[in-house]
Amino acid sequence: MNKSIFLFLPMLLMGLIPISAQPRVRSLVDGKTYSDAPVIVVDTKWKSSSLKAGERISADKDWLKDVQIDIKNISQKPIMAVDVMVNSLQNGEMKIVAPFIFEFRAAQRGPSHEMVPLEPGKTVTLSVLENQRLATMKFLGKQQFDDFSTVNVEVKNVFFMDGTGWINGREMRQDPNNPDVWHPVQKSPSKPSLISRFAKFFETTNLTLAMLTPVLDGRFSIAVSTRSVAKPASTPDTPSGCLECES
Repeated sequence: MNKSIFLFLPMLLMGLIPISAQPRVRSLVDGKTYSDAPVIVVDTKWKSSSLKAGERISADKDWLKDVQIDIKNISQKPIMAVDVMVNSLQNGEMKIVAPFIFEFRAAQRGPSHEMVPLEPGKTVTLSVLENQRLATMKFLGKQQFDDFSTVNVEVKNVFFMDGTGWINGREMRQDPNNPDVWHPVQKSPSKPSLISRFAKFFETTNLTLAMLTPVLDGRFSIAVSTRSVAKPASTPDTPSGCLECES
């Protein structure tokens, strides 16, 4: 028997010779979604092959470098930038959620920096930012948390060409004095309902609204108690309780 085998096996068992990570079962799941999101995920892929919902794959711990995400602009405005977060979920003693960034940018690479926005109804394929992935994996590796098996996918930030945006379900607007600052859009208060306007009317006229019942023809049946209506104060010439007396 080759003597080198006797030298190799002890060193392998002692961890002196590194071995590549073994494939494990991995999966992508849906993260938090918003009904008003201007961008949706239409497909997730691994090595350019579409994954069905809940489908699992066998891959090593660097599997995210081969993940692709197709997003679609379902808004009515051209999009300047999109950030999709792929978050590693808690695995065993792993107590942190590490985000990996998949981004779209309208500004193209190169000296011209030509702007090519994502137009309404159009789809684009995103890949992970490799430098950010390597830095995050290095950090997780120091904590021995870099071999995660499940991630979720969330659309986090969308920025439009007109200076408006959408962040975590909130409409935003770019600061005109600082393009790096975005402010929440203050929505105008909704108009009061017909019932609330009726209630305000009776309150201001010092009446008590006892009942307000909608009927089939669209009108309202209103029963009003006048017991709380203020009566004129009694005067020496007016007997108490007498509202109309002849002079």
